[in-house]
Amino acid sequence: SVLNLRADYATPATLELERNLTLLLESGLASVPKFVVLERRHAWSLGFERSLETPSHPLLDGAWLLDGTITLAATDSGEVTVHLRLRPPHGTDRESEIQGSAQDLPALVKKLVAQVETSTGKEMSHDEWHPEREAREYLREGIWGWQHKVYGAALEALDSAELLGEKAPQLFAARSDVLGTIATNDLNIETWRIILPNGPSAQPAAKRADTIIRAIDDAVCFNAGVKTPGYVPDPVLAYSEPGPAIVERTSKILVLLDREDPAQSDRVRQALRALTKFD
Repeated sequence: SVLNLRADYATPATLELERNLTLLLESGLASVPKFVVLERRHAWSLGFERSLETPSHPLLDGAWLLDGTITLAATDSGEVTVHLRLRPPHGTDRESEIQGSAQDLPALVKKLVAQVETSTGKEMSHDEWHPEREAREYLREGIWGWQHKVYGAALEALDSAELLGEKAPQLFAARSDVLGTIATNDLNIETWRIILPNGPSAQPAAKRADTIIRAIDDAVCFNAGVKTPGYVPDPVLAYSEPGPAIVERTSKILVLLDREDPAQSDRVRQALRALTKFD
């Protein structure tokens, strides 16, 4: 069971590193046939976990707990040291240090997985870890969640797909719509206008702005992706062009932000220019 990898000091960058490295480590461990990774925060079910692997699991003979701390080098080299701790069902903890680069997390994860296999006494896996395969599975899960209006889970799955290397334009199309919905789901929006609340809205202005800016950025990425030379859409992956819907949602959010926090309105308008190409 992967508890977490924690940075030894908290900044926005180290918190993102914590999340990304933990996710990739869980994914890498899941590729080892003799491991079942429990309590994966981003997985929707143990059944999904098992569907990623071809060999059957042997009967579980004990649960190991894994956690650790992440230390970044004092310089800007991007070097990372992971202090890994494995707690067996019985016996003493097993600790180790693994070094790698924050700019190449997949390579660091391969070292971590190898260390976990050695520490637990399991056979080394002969199957190469292919994060791109799991990325595509998460993309399909995210699109399913988007289609069925399970927006929180859809966003988590789509973010995981991107982290694992998925670059299909459909990811950005689906996530743009998911984020746009999350940014407006507490507002009273009619077909052609927004009915402003009497008092402050439920979402803080900065959070709403951050969410809709992400949605706009994803629409920009979608437009760039479909224009890539040689791009052929995957007919299995459903999507719709996100730009018009995001522009419409953003225009309504701007009416609210102009009243609540003009500084956030300015941020959103600047992001919107990259999509619409005009002021």
